[in-house]
Amino acid sequence: MVGDFREMPFDDEAFHIVREKQPPEGINGLKYGALHPETEQDDLRRGFAECWRVLAPGGSLIFKWAGDIKRVKPHFPVTPIVGTRVPRGQTWWLVFYKPRKDPA
Repeated sequence: MVGDFREMPFDDEAFHIVREKQPPEGINGLKYGALHPETEQDDLRRGFAECWRVLAPGGSLIFKWAGDIKRVKPHFPVTPIVGTRVPRGQTWWLVFYKPRKDPA
């Protein structure tokens, strides 16, 4: 599904895997959307919060980012469990794990 990662039409904790990638620029950006410099940080904050909301405990969020990692790192929901150590160019792949809830 292609949609706005800042506002998803799904229930809380609906998925065990969520894959998100930075919207492309250029012609693909026109088709799928792109982050705008003036709203990028708020968009990233809202997007990560929304991805985390729809991710079930015990699930993984897979995130692809092309560019300076410092722009997106403040919005990570947790520390990635796996990720690109030395990016090829400026492309980063990161995997976040949402811990299971403790039994009551």
